[in-house]
Amino acid sequence: MTIFIEHIKKLMGWYPSVNSWICKLDKPVDFAYPPISPIIGRMKDQPIRSGNVIFPANGSLFTLYFVIGFSFLLHFSRYLDYPILIMSSIAICGIYYLLAFKTFQASISIDENGIHYNSFRLKDITVNYRDIKSIKSFKWDINNNSKKTRILIIVFILILALSVIFKEWKVIAIVVPLLPMIFLLEREQQKRYHGLDTQLYIESRTNKWWYELSQYYSVITDRITADRIRASIEKHMRVS
Repeated sequence: MTIFIEHIKKLMGWYPSVNSWICKLDKPVDFAYPPISPIIGRMKDQPIRSGNVIFPANGSLFTLYFVIGFSFLLHFSRYLDYPILIMSSIAICGIYYLLAFKTFQASISIDENGIHYNSFRLKDITVNYRDIKSIKSFKWDINNNSKKTRILIIVFILILALSVIFKEWKVIAIVVPLLPMIFLLEREQQKRYHGLDTQLYIESRTNKWWYELSQYYSVITDRITADRIRASIEKHMRVS
């Protein structure tokens, strides 16, 4: 049971303990900045902001929404006519697309006041430097998303094929609107994100809300941005 829970956490970007054969842990980054006074450091410090980031925690919300929405739709499909069923499926896909599109506008910024996550779990979160316990980084393969998308498309094609064989036309009416949404989201993601190869786990000392299932604020970005984020956080942690 414990192994299953850890596996789920890793898929959702909650858990940093990834097997070494999957992700290679970066060597600890030594502090690259000499000791500085708080006043001078803050005067010279330039805020860091990047929109080339992904928050894996948002994926858990999408998965939950997807499972609940289409489970209800499949359950009540026997009582619905085809036009209503198709419109309901399109409505669920539309809401899902708008939520996913909101995550494309996600960004992270760092200044003297803390780390600002814009649209982390679909809301804005600020983490103070005094609340940070540790920072870990792992190599991340952007091709994993493409592989998952291809697997998802294959699954839908199999569902359509089985539905045709067994003449489950209502299942087809529900599944068909999903395919355009998947292709549109995949295209949008490839257009917006470039060179993502590093995943940062920023561990907070405490959870402030009951629904925050993990103390890790996971961020996927490119290596240069990840190094800048890590160095800036470490510098502010010295000052604070």
